[in-house]
Amino acid sequence: MTTNDKEIKFVKLVSVYDNFNILAIKGILKDANIPFQESSDSANEYFRQILGSQLIGTDILVPEDSLQKARELVNMVLGVDFRGYEQEEKDNMNK
Repeated sequence: MTTNDKEIKFVKLVSVYDNFNILAIKGILKDANIPFQESSDSANEYFRQILGSQLIGTDILVPEDSLQKARELVNMVLGVDFRGYEQEEKDNMNK
C-alpha cells in the first residue's frame, strides 16, 4: 500500500483465533482510523465460517508507524498482552 508515493510497511499486530475478537479488533482499529489488513489461509477461513474458531488464526496487520498506538488501544479494550509479540519481533530482527 502506498500513500503520497511512500510505501507503507504493514506488520503483525496480533494473531486472532475467534470471530468475536477479530471483529472487536477491527472495530477498534476502524474507530481509531488505523488501516489494517487480515491475513489467513483458505482452510483456516473455512473453519472460522463453520466453527466460529480457527486452527491457525488470522493475523491482523497494521502500518509499522501505528503499531504502538494499535497495541495500546487493543490492550486497553480487550486486555491483550503483547509481550510475546515483542519478543517475536526481536527474534525476527536477529535473523
